[in-house]
Parts: sequence; C-alpha cells; structure tokens
Amino acid sequence: MFNYSFNIRKLQSNSSLKAFVTLIIDDVMSIEGFKVVNGRNGLFVSVPSHKGTVREDGEEVTKYFDDVRFLGDNGIEVGTEIKNAILD
Repeated sequence: MFNYSFNIRKLQSNSSLKAFVTLIIDDVMSIEGFKVVNGRNGLFVSVPSHKGTVREDGEEVTKYFDDVRFLGDNGIEVGTEIKNAILD
C-alpha cells in the first residue's frame, strides 16, 4: 500500500508520556504528534489531537479532537499496524 517510517523522540522523564513520534509516509509526507503513553494497562499510542470547545446540552465543554482518523475496515487495520509498529 505505502511505505512508512518513524522519527521517535524519547523523553527522559518520570511522567506517563514516554515519546513523541512523527510518521513519515513514502518520504513525501509527515504527520507529527503521535504520542507513546504509559497508561494503566501499559503502553499505548495516542494519535495527534487538539483541544477545543464545543456546545453540548447548552453548555460549553472543552475536549480533545483527533486530528488523524483511520477510516473504515482498511483504515482501522492500517491504524493498528502503525500503532503496533511504533510500539515495537
């Protein structure tokens, strides 16, 4: 389908955030902002996101929105492959 590589910047801290990752696709596109996080159930990869405000039930709510989405069955499969490759 396509070739990808990573630029991984490991953090030397005691926080749950362990690394920032840039996904490089076919040496022509990069997506910054993936994060490796040590959660309650072990390491996981978080996709790039941004904080924003929306109105829910008449109230302003601040939440995070994913900037990268893996769509459909093929997209979910590719997303899982990429996240597993980052963790490897």
